[in-house]
Amino acid sequence: MLTRYFFIISLAVICICCPFRSLAQNGIKRVTVAEYIEKYKALAIEEMKFYNIPASIKLAQALVESDAGNSQLSRESNNHFGIKCHKGWTGETYYYDDDEKNECFRKYPGIEDSYRDHSNFLTSRPRYAPLFELEITDYRGWARTLKACGYATNPQYAEILIRKIEENQLDRFDRPMEELAQKEEQSGQTGLEREPKWPDPGNFRQFSVTPTGTVVYLNNGLKFIYAEDGDTPESIAAQFRIYPFQIRKYNELAKNEKLHPGQMVYLQRKAKRSEVYYHYLQPGETMYTVSQMYGIRLKWLYRKNLMAQGTQPEAGQKLWLRENRK
Repeated sequence: MLTRYFFIISLAVICICCPFRSLAQNGIKRVTVAEYIEKYKALAIEEMKFYNIPASIKLAQALVESDAGNSQLSRESNNHFGIKCHKGWTGETYYYDDDEKNECFRKYPGIEDSYRDHSNFLTSRPRYAPLFELEITDYRGWARTLKACGYATNPQYAEILIRKIEENQLDRFDRPMEELAQKEEQSGQTGLEREPKWPDPGNFRQFSVTPTGTVVYLNNGLKFIYAEDGDTPESIAAQFRIYPFQIRKYNELAKNEKLHPGQMVYLQRKAKRSEVYYHYLQPGETMYTVSQMYGIRLKWLYRKNLMAQGTQPEAGQKLWLRENRK
């Protein structure tokens, strides 16, 4: 009887200790909230500049949805925002018990892809349109509107996000947008006088790499490259076996207009609309740079925003990319 008692106690101890031993054997170390913020704050700020989603909101959602990158879902699928598959998802999937058993979640090649898909998710769905009527520094409004638009089922979701932001002072990362506008106003420079800043290549999915090492990316379903020093429409056309006039036509370039290093250059005709619904013009951007960034033809960008061809909006103006201005 005593032997049986010790056997039961030993078995219980083994069952309790095994999970901890397994974690140690796998070398899994729990990430702290501070470590997570430090690691991904720059990515959140970069996404904010491109999509006008507050960095505070993005970081707070990531912290909550992924448990600071420690949840099983985030560790095994790089999904840091709890985005489920939804209709139309063609990427990899991961099945996980959430509101219901064995639900389908999106799986990403890397965490950066999860951050970018979260931006696309919010900007491409009409139900989240009210978010983009709010000031970028109004994190409380963003949190409450996210809940109202149905991002999460937890009735306390907005309060949880707000508390996470305020506990960690995440709203300090929203200030770069205000600082950019203030610097522009103080300097008296307009965006047209500045060298355009094109999106980082890491924002786009790679399509292929040529034998000479040129990387071809996909944006809005269209193939493009980044021009390098010395590139011309003629040299790019020769590399991809098309005509120079096609490069000029696809990229809406004047006859003698030159390419600049880092410029986005499309290899096929741009579309009439973007996959994304909105864009808020940043300092240094023009209607042309926005048309390139989203792969939408310039004349359609003007039409959607009820603007005369050739006019330029001011920094901060909301531009419609998918539907016509309302």
